[in-house]
Amino acid sequence: MPGKTPPCPATKCHRHRHLAGVFTAALLSVLVGSTAGFAGAQTDPIARLKSMSLEDLSQLEVSILGKRTGSVLDSAAAVFVITAEDIRRSTATRLPELLRMVPGLNVGRQDVSEWSISARGFTGRFANKLLVMIDGRSVYSPLFSGTLWEAQDVVLEDIERIEVVRGPGAATWGANAVNGVINIITKSARDTQGLLVTALAGDEQSGGVARFGGHLGGAGSYRVYAKVHDHDPFTRPNGTTNGDEWSGQRAGFRTDWQLSGNDSLVFQGDIHDEDADDPDLTGYNLLGRWRRSGDGATDTLQFYVDRTETDAIEPGYEDLRTLDFDYTRELEAHDGYAIVFGLGYRYMDSEFEQRGFSTISRARRDFDVFSLFLQDEIAISPDELELTLGAKVEHNDFSGLEFQPNIRLAWFPTDDTTVWSAISHAVRTPSRAEHDLTIGTQVGNLGPLPVINRLIGNTAFESEEMTAYELGFRTQPATGLSVDVALFYNVYDNLRSFETVPGPPVPDGVPPTQLHIDSPIANSLFGETYGLEIAADIQPADWWRLQAAYSYLKMNLHKRPGSLDTFSEAEEGRTPEHQLSLHGAFDITERSEFDAWLYYADHLPATGIPSFVSLDLRFAHRLSRQLSVELVGRNLLDPHHIEVSADPLGSSPEQVDREFFVKLIWAD
Repeated sequence: MPGKTPPCPATKCHRHRHLAGVFTAALLSVLVGSTAGFAGAQTDPIARLKSMSLEDLSQLEVSILGKRTGSVLDSAAAVFVITAEDIRRSTATRLPELLRMVPGLNVGRQDVSEWSISARGFTGRFANKLLVMIDGRSVYSPLFSGTLWEAQDVVLEDIERIEVVRGPGAATWGANAVNGVINIITKSARDTQGLLVTALAGDEQSGGVARFGGHLGGAGSYRVYAKVHDHDPFTRPNGTTNGDEWSGQRAGFRTDWQLSGNDSLVFQGDIHDEDADDPDLTGYNLLGRWRRSGDGATDTLQFYVDRTETDAIEPGYEDLRTLDFDYTRELEAHDGYAIVFGLGYRYMDSEFEQRGFSTISRARRDFDVFSLFLQDEIAISPDELELTLGAKVEHNDFSGLEFQPNIRLAWFPTDDTTVWSAISHAVRTPSRAEHDLTIGTQVGNLGPLPVINRLIGNTAFESEEMTAYELGFRTQPATGLSVDVALFYNVYDNLRSFETVPGPPVPDGVPPTQLHIDSPIANSLFGETYGLEIAADIQPADWWRLQAAYSYLKMNLHKRPGSLDTFSEAEEGRTPEHQLSLHGAFDITERSEFDAWLYYADHLPATGIPSFVSLDLRFAHRLSRQLSVELVGRNLLDPHHIEVSADPLGSSPEQVDREFFVKLIWAD
């Protein structure tokens, strides 16, 4: 919400100082621990990544569809993979910035610490139709059914790949995977051995990472890391700032164990503290995953615990605790059938402290989600035609039982071409804010009386529903050329609306202290979206690679008869119709690289935000086997631009500044 965040409680401020000490100690321990030495030179990972052809990349295994591993080329969905090499050669310093490579994703920076990210429309600070996971751990917030991107400051050098599905993934991953699913997969500890130190300094931001990995006997590997960052506030058109500077610190670990030929075990965890004008976040997580392969099946059991404290929705402060268990069994293909099924349970405990003009009907609430998942891949004609049937059944405390099925058909006319189609149904279940919270914001004054706009929760609010129809193909018509095309038509029902009505009357004889404009939440909106997404990867020579992505989106939203909503239909003008990304990667010499990244986003007619074009340039040089330097300039075509519209549930957008920085990387 607009305005300043109230000072943190004394206990919270004390916790921040304590966490700062923890992070400082963790950073020192990483550096000191590295002096113990690391035996054995490794194969150069950069050279290994560079040696991969486009044909190799198309055969990369992904698990985001149906939890069964399969190649990108054969996937019957709009799948896109950001590889470790894509990340290394990008100009990104934060996870959200990487996602601009993906066609169909809209990524806009709202201010220094906040992003607006969505797939296939419905963008905004609190976009609620995109499910995001890190190593299978959901980072979805039940407070508003979205993702707090500023809390997901993953070490980019630790990411193995980012798997993205545009379109519904609810039949596999459940409610809220409506318009897309993102899974950030980090590297095994075995692949991050030795010392890594990075240092970044520029006119807008600075930061650093220290990471060390080693062996645990003959069966295990580990890594520990610490990361710090600091970012200056963006500049307003009049040259002032709104004080939205952002700093953060985090530390974590991962261990990987090969217990036997069939059993493996992973433990990993993080602790973080992000301090911004709005929001302020602290938290920790711990994840464990056991996997066994053999006897014609692969079993995976995963659990995680997560605690996040935030004032992201400014009228209050939430303390959320999550416990999640997930079991999956994957059967080997037999007689043309490949079956995967699983069970899941999630427990969440949310405690909310109201502030300002806002109120909440239940300060503390716990809720459960039970789920059952089943998918069958049927080889109708071996190597030519494959049918996938899948569904997920969930029960939650807000909307009860939800059934989310899909059907996908893949045709392989040649070895290097896949044509696919899909029909899916997905739901976005109500959030805690939509049921329990009344968000009050002062929008002005009438004489001496403050005028308060109140968004009022409704316990009768139902799940939003969507049915998607998709068609696509991907092909490699020639060596060094890959093309991926997807078309979609989505039909939405029971979308959220805000029914603006006058406030309640003031009793006779009682002088008013404030005036209200009330907007109760309802399900009085419906609509359709359709669009086209194209990705092309071209490698004209060993030293030259081009990656292009284009997306077109059209949204049509409608109110039901009798609805008093005055602004939700304008949602169709808050997402760009056209977006284009073009990245050129050039190997100048064996030691020097040059990258240019051009990005275009169409204008936003709902709020009059003009289109913008950004250009990022990167020059990197390897000074020795261990030491590299990068010079980066971002947003070079103009000193400032605005990327997103104002959000009814979020703060007003700020201008994104041009910036320059240098980055040093030391890696054993």
